[in-house]
Amino acid sequence: MATVQKKTTRTTKKVTETKGQVQSQSTVTKSSQVSSQKTLTITKKGQFFSDSFFEDTRQDFQDAIKDVLTKCGDKSSTGDDITTYRSLRTRELKDENQAIKSTDDELYHKIVVDVNDFINGGEVSVKTVEEREVVVEGRVERKQGNTRSSKSFKRSFILPEDIEVEALTAVVSSDGVLIIKAPKKPSSATQSQISVKVQKQVQSSVTKETTGQAVDKTVSVKTENVQHTTKASQDNVVSQKVTQQVKTVRESTSTSDTASRPLTIVKKGLFFDDSFFEDSRQPFQTAIKQVLEKSNVTSTQVDDITNYRNLRQRDLKEENQAVTVSEDQQTHKIIVDVQDFINGGEVTVKTVDEREVVIQGHIEKQEGNTRSSKSFCKRFVLPEDIEVESVTSVVSSDGVLTITAPRKPSAVPVTDATKAVSIEKTETKKQIQTTVTTTEEQDVKEPQVIIQQVPQVTQDVTSQKDTEQEKTVTTVTKQVKTVTDTTTSDTASRPLPIVKKGSFFDDSFFEDSRELFQTAVRQVLEKSNVTSTQVDDITNYRNLRQRDLKEENQAVTVNEDQKTHKIIVDVQDFLNGGEVTVKTVDEREVVIEGHIEKQEGNTKSSKRFCKRFVLPEDIEVESVTSVVSSDGVLTITAPRKPSTKQIEGNIETTQTKKVVKTTTITTIEGEEDSEPAPVKPKEVVKKPDEHTVTQKVDKETVSTVSQLDKTVTDSTTTGTVTKVVTIIKKGSFFEDSFFEDSRQLFQTAVRKVLEKFNETSSQTDDITTYRKLRQRDLREENQAVTVDENQTTQKMIVDVQDFVNGGEVTVRTVNEREVIIEGHIEKQEGNTKSSKRFCKRFVLSEDIDVESLTCVVSSDGVLTITALRKSGTKQIEGTTETTQNKKVVKTTITTTEGQDVSEPAPVRPKEVVKKSDENIVSQKTDQEKSVSTVTQQVKTVTDSTTTGVVTRILTIIRKGLFFTDSFFEETRKLFQTAVKQVLVKFHETSTQTDEITTYRSLRQRNLSEETQATTVHEDQQNHKIILDVQDFANGGEVTVKIVNEKEVVVEGHIVKQEATKRFCRKFVLPEGADAKSVSPVMSADGVLTIITKKKITITTTKKETSEKEVSVEKKTSKTVDRSTFNKVLTITVKGAFFSDTIFQDIRQEFDSSIKTVVEKFKIKTTSSEQFTAYRNFRKSNPKNENQAFAVKDTEDVWKAVIDVCDFVGGVKVQIIGGSEIKVEGRGNRQEGVSVVSFSFMRGFILPDDADLEAVSAVMSSEGILTIIAPKIK
Repeated sequence: MATVQKKTTRTTKKVTETKGQVQSQSTVTKSSQVSSQKTLTITKKGQFFSDSFFEDTRQDFQDAIKDVLTKCGDKSSTGDDITTYRSLRTRELKDENQAIKSTDDELYHKIVVDVNDFINGGEVSVKTVEEREVVVEGRVERKQGNTRSSKSFKRSFILPEDIEVEALTAVVSSDGVLIIKAPKKPSSATQSQISVKVQKQVQSSVTKETTGQAVDKTVSVKTENVQHTTKASQDNVVSQKVTQQVKTVRESTSTSDTASRPLTIVKKGLFFDDSFFEDSRQPFQTAIKQVLEKSNVTSTQVDDITNYRNLRQRDLKEENQAVTVSEDQQTHKIIVDVQDFINGGEVTVKTVDEREVVIQGHIEKQEGNTRSSKSFCKRFVLPEDIEVESVTSVVSSDGVLTITAPRKPSAVPVTDATKAVSIEKTETKKQIQTTVTTTEEQDVKEPQVIIQQVPQVTQDVTSQKDTEQEKTVTTVTKQVKTVTDTTTSDTASRPLPIVKKGSFFDDSFFEDSRELFQTAVRQVLEKSNVTSTQVDDITNYRNLRQRDLKEENQAVTVNEDQKTHKIIVDVQDFLNGGEVTVKTVDEREVVIEGHIEKQEGNTKSSKRFCKRFVLPEDIEVESVTSVVSSDGVLTITAPRKPSTKQIEGNIETTQTKKVVKTTTITTIEGEEDSEPAPVKPKEVVKKPDEHTVTQKVDKETVSTVSQLDKTVTDSTTTGTVTKVVTIIKKGSFFEDSFFEDSRQLFQTAVRKVLEKFNETSSQTDDITTYRKLRQRDLREENQAVTVDENQTTQKMIVDVQDFVNGGEVTVRTVNEREVIIEGHIEKQEGNTKSSKRFCKRFVLSEDIDVESLTCVVSSDGVLTITALRKSGTKQIEGTTETTQNKKVVKTTITTTEGQDVSEPAPVRPKEVVKKSDENIVSQKTDQEKSVSTVTQQVKTVTDSTTTGVVTRILTIIRKGLFFTDSFFEETRKLFQTAVKQVLVKFHETSTQTDEITTYRSLRQRNLSEETQATTVHEDQQNHKIILDVQDFANGGEVTVKIVNEKEVVVEGHIVKQEATKRFCRKFVLPEGADAKSVSPVMSADGVLTIITKKKITITTTKKETSEKEVSVEKKTSKTVDRSTFNKVLTITVKGAFFSDTIFQDIRQEFDSSIKTVVEKFKIKTTSSEQFTAYRNFRKSNPKNENQAFAVKDTEDVWKAVIDVCDFVGGVKVQIIGGSEIKVEGRGNRQEGVSVVSFSFMRGFILPDDADLEAVSAVMSSEGILTIIAPKIK
């Protein structure tokens, strides 16, 4: 038991342990000592006596309370200890009656502190001092009438020496109990160094028979060459021969031998309060929504949970029981609602045959003289990679059962040559012989052969080289039960889990499968001679299946492309009350089976189906997935194996008239050797025109490349290029799988808004609380916004729900560097009309492909903008100096025509670049040498007061808010530390506001350099300067410049109330900093971050190579088989049709087609309003007859234009047979309570001289599609 100490003086303690003796030296110093302090983040959890996180500390806290009550003599018989203690603290808040406890166990050192009186309106902090001491401080101010009182406490705890200080955590419950946990270091038992070299050879022979008799299985294990180096090194070679008797049981008798194991159900706190269930809440809520949708239960008066509970009270049956299954890389999770069976009833969970989980519930209820009984039984098949022994079952206090099954650790990939595993299989009739050889201490797992309870044999062995070794044989016999299916002997089948998604025609996951399924439906209707003009094809098909459910009229289709093999089957009639299974057989066949039983009066009927599909040979069977929509369309996707293997290292590819060479890099003296990554043969092979470029640098020649640097100042903003982005509409944000990756980010943004505005509610969830906040006070400050970046994309998520219904939201890009989102809405409340607007700006990263930017809004108003990063080769910038002869680099680069040439990855030219302002690129062509020089333009300013001073002004890049934009994530803590230092220096403290607000108030009163938060940080890669310039950014001017490539100067200037304020900060760059890489970035709220990369010096000399000429070979003609040419065109979105120049030469034809429609249908309008009148007419009556389209054919190009505004998001353009363009579209329209679907299809004949490879499709922002087919000259 550790002691609790309260410090009243500044004491420095030094504790030294040597061979069991402890020396303690205590000195009181007058001057403040410099100590290493670290502030711990305090994590918030649920109620102390409800949240299971605090389970192991509750007794400690209760003991501490009893100690306080005993000490103060305040024991009450009327209330419990907790209530008595709280009353005592309310009457008199002092250190002596604060509950504190410090305990130890084998794993942790725990500290429990009651801080209930300091968390609401006060402040609590935890920090470590010198890695040996934990200090807990609290402060609160209270106002009673005209009197203001302040209370504070400070507790200090000395940590034991065996503590992992870095892993120390601080967690506070919602009712104010602070728990500090310090993990202990692993016991440092003295271990002798053992060098082990093991070579194992495992050989197993298995004989399979189908007679049902016992079969002997022999496995021999040989171990050789074992070397152990210890104080007494000894050798021992053990050869184990294990004979396993395998018992085969026929399927007909397997039920009698079923092995079941009951699971203990652990009880926890409330499902939505206890943090244990945090990861399960979202899947459970989704399951509830599915039940409500299925039962057609909706209500705006109460939330989904209440609706669901009311439904279960009215009608308790399995069909409306919330059940869901989710899985990730670590676990397989089953969540079932059992609330109606835990109070007065019984719930059991068991595993059967280590492959199945069975959940059963039973309850009896007495209502008057009537006794009713309800029960349920749910069965779930576990995946094969589950650790059945580790399956756990936990139920919340409000009856949500969560079963968690951890997955087995995946096998370590074999990469080393010494770990290679070779497997040979020879099959003769029904005999299989398997030989597995492995080396170097790696276990080999033989399928379906389990060896257990092998006794450990320890013998003294003396290691001798090149000597014979003694061998000991151990024999173990074990019975293994094998079930043999009499109908499918020797067949290896694997069940596939079926994942559930949304509606087939609503969920974007099925977007690529809809057309295929509709075609299959049409084929069934044609085959059955079913036609109707009253309803659509899908309704006709469903009516047919209701009348006559048989395999002949089941919609089934198979489709394949270069990447996938897809199977689509309608299983709607077997989902509700029936069973559908999918499995792979022998890794070559997919089998889909369905079964359902129906009761009609006294008659019981049973329906089944079985579909078998043979997979192509190039399918990745392990990656086959099975997904079913909520309305019963099953989609099985089987990805194909890559056609060509990617080979790293040196590759030479020889083709006719094509040369492909890779990059060879040789480094000497301290350089790391790494495989050159950049040459990808997959990209080289795809291009028909290739040329080889050879770059050489002699000992006397230095070749440098620099990028033309564009310097932009705030005053020059002419030439702005704006492009409107089309917003595509999808389903509900929390239901449509398109938004799956964005949900967590949006929920985090919502929580931040609620925390910022102190909005909490135990009655509703975060989203509902947020929506109510927005209804009360619609402004930009409480709008949920977040930005996320990864290696492939930059994503912006903005809540626009309040502007989509009856308002307007637009998204546009400016100069291909900035995204602007604007919203506007007008609301009428009685006689008052109010208008609300917002505008959000986001700066895109430099490596973003602006053309790939997509904008999607959910039906409930969450806007997601996704921008892909450029996937091309890196741009070569800067220079590579060659000054030493000890390092040799030989580079040969092969590229296809039109591609950039980039240096291989290990040389890292992008980091080395910025060392020079000039670059010479030398290329040798046939019997000619040409030298081209590119000089970088840099803005230089000469200081008139200092001769010889070269100044370079830097452009400041603007980002989002400092505490929101992820760009500043690594610098936030540094800035907060700088702010604290300013506040401490000026003795500024406040318990009413946070430190940032207190700092801003100080700056408003005293705008001087002394109160300006500034800090400098340095790591191995970067040198960072963080500076607060908020007071100069708005209405003033901030500049950053480099002086003599050694100094960073930051200046600010602003005029306020006829007074001028200035500041100037100078920072000397360290010797290792690359002045060319200095990058200043300013947050929207005025925190400036200046990042300077450290130099990575690569001094190389390229050896002279034999002069090779650059040969460029081009194909002068393209040979295309037009009759077999089929291609789906990608639709590129451009600007407005009547302003973007790309549509300039087709506008007249489109105007004429509009006029034709207006005249044909006698639409009343003026000549200037024809387009608007046409669009309004189409909204109420979208038919092929009134769709505007036109064709323009010239000597150089063929163009077709067609209005697809009503079908945006569902338009498909494809070339068929090299002669026809087919355009299809599908849209939905709400009419009352029903949704009406409509579609169109148009065909255009291409001219014979059209260049099929160059055909493109472009859509304007308002939905006008233009197809462009250049002609072969």
